[in-house]
Amino acid sequence: MEETKIYNLDYLKSHSPNNPKFVSEMIEMFLEHTPPYLAKMKNCLISSDWAGLQGNIHKIRPSIDLMGMPKDIGVTAKQMEEYCKEQIHLELVPEMFLKLEKVLEGAFKELAEELK
Repeated sequence: MEETKIYNLDYLKSHSPNNPKFVSEMIEMFLEHTPPYLAKMKNCLISSDWAGLQGNIHKIRPSIDLMGMPKDIGVTAKQMEEYCKEQIHLELVPEMFLKLEKVLEGAFKELAEELK
């Protein structure tokens, strides 16, 4: 029985038919660039820098979609960005961040294995 992965590369592969090198390069870029943004987001959250948090979420949202993360994670990221931008429901943002962080960290591990 194959275990279910956090990510789904079907969308990415559909945009690069028969080009596994491109898919690998996109995964490498995701693994290189997304963890630093996640760390910046955590620092922004700690210091209540809502504009900084919003900017960093905005930068990773396309990657979340490209790597085929679960729909609810994309929705969570979008909501967080909106809440930070509008300065509303900020009390919900820390829990949303923890959810996003947990899923992305799991995906980082799985995607690193995918490259091997």
